[in-house]
Amino acid sequence: CSTCQSCGTHSANFSSGNPCIHQFSQPRDGSEPKYVTTLCASCSHLFKEGLFCPACLRVYRNDETDRPMVCCDHCDRWIHTECDNISDALYSTLSREHSTYKCVLCRGGRAERMDTFHRRNRAFAPAARNKA
Repeated sequence: CSTCQSCGTHSANFSSGNPCIHQFSQPRDGSEPKYVTTLCASCSHLFKEGLFCPACLRVYRNDETDRPMVCCDHCDRWIHTECDNISDALYSTLSREHSTYKCVLCRGGRAERMDTFHRRNRAFAPAARNKA
């Protein structure tokens, strides 16, 4: 493998304790898993906990503030504003008002690649994170 598709770490920088890990879909219909992304061990850990944007599959940390995100009220997953073409004005509105947001995946505007952490498929509630 060559580069973590989330943080950009190159394989030359992977140490034996931080290998490159391929992530696969987890189909519930009995079909074969499909490759979805390659991550370093640090990003893979966050991915397995569901801390990734389902549109771009890049992981996030709960303390990140450099890439704005909004929580979909339909699937309860966090989406980068840039992944759903949310303008600064709309983001500001979603942050201030009690409004309902439905992400690009739930609206059918982009194909689902990893729905393991979609609300309908979870048996647990994720850690709380501020909306918008």
